[in-house]
Amino acid sequence: MDSSDTFSFYLSDNSGNTIWEIPGQSSNSNGFSNSITSLTWGIDPTDSSNDLPGGTSLTTGTTYNWQISVQDSNGNQAQRNMYFIP
Repeated sequence: MDSSDTFSFYLSDNSGNTIWEIPGQSSNSNGFSNSITSLTWGIDPTDSSNDLPGGTSLTTGTTYNWQISVQDSNGNQAQRNMYFIP
């Protein structure tokens, strides 16, 4: 991994409604660096205003989709999607 690699994170419900994304729509960032090794619920490390609506929580038994994407300095991209049910 190179320090110029950028990552993005996306979480949606089973209807495709965005619950959380990093970088958020109000962020001026293209993503977060590989120096960020964990995420705290509701905190966007790329934007201090954050993008998670207050009081948002996951519902037990509901299917959610999360996606992680990476882009390197050469423009190569990869992404992984997974479903989970809390």
